[in-house]
Amino acid sequence: MNEIRHIIWDWNGTLLDDAELCVQCINEILKSRNLKMVNIEFYRDHFSFPVSNYYNKLGLPVSGDEYQEVAKSFIENYKNKSRNLNLQPNCIEVLSHFQKEGIEQSVLSASHHQDLTKYIGQFELNSFMSLISGVDNFHAKGKVGLSKEHFSKINCTKDQILMVGDTMLDDEIVRELSINGALVTNGHNSEYALRNSHSVRVANLKVLMNLLHC
Repeated sequence: MNEIRHIIWDWNGTLLDDAELCVQCINEILKSRNLKMVNIEFYRDHFSFPVSNYYNKLGLPVSGDEYQEVAKSFIENYKNKSRNLNLQPNCIEVLSHFQKEGIEQSVLSASHHQDLTKYIGQFELNSFMSLISGVDNFHAKGKVGLSKEHFSKINCTKDQILMVGDTMLDDEIVRELSINGALVTNGHNSEYALRNSHSVRVANLKVLMNLLHC
């Protein structure tokens, strides 16, 4: 990966440290329905896209009005508590490092585009990103399709692009676009959940600097 010229970052779990908050939000829903709550280890081992697959494991509705109600409740709760979130450790250091090395950077996320741009602005990361792409719905649908549009706006060859994420959905995008991939194992998925990934797995963001040898 010595010739990487562009890094596509995932947002939630990769740059933003929000897995614990997601556990809190889903546990409030599970408690209100008298269902068994989960801990962070279970969450990181089993969370997946589409989110309905994960809900099914928890005994939550996966379609219809009830599913919409659960999804809406989760999103509203997340938004209300997200003001206390932090970036992943060493995030600014890593982004600054790659920027100084002349590597272009962008964000591709399953988050709603309006919310994504707001959060990136709040954390003052706009100066690092040449492109920001989020989905147009609140169910994390369409990230793979969006990735093709995002990719088309990057003036690099496939072997010069690295996608950095934290879930198997990001690994799916890496395979779909035939680009380089790296998955951090301290986000929404654990090493166990990512065991079958095509992408390289790294413990955290700072390890990437050694991975790219720059």
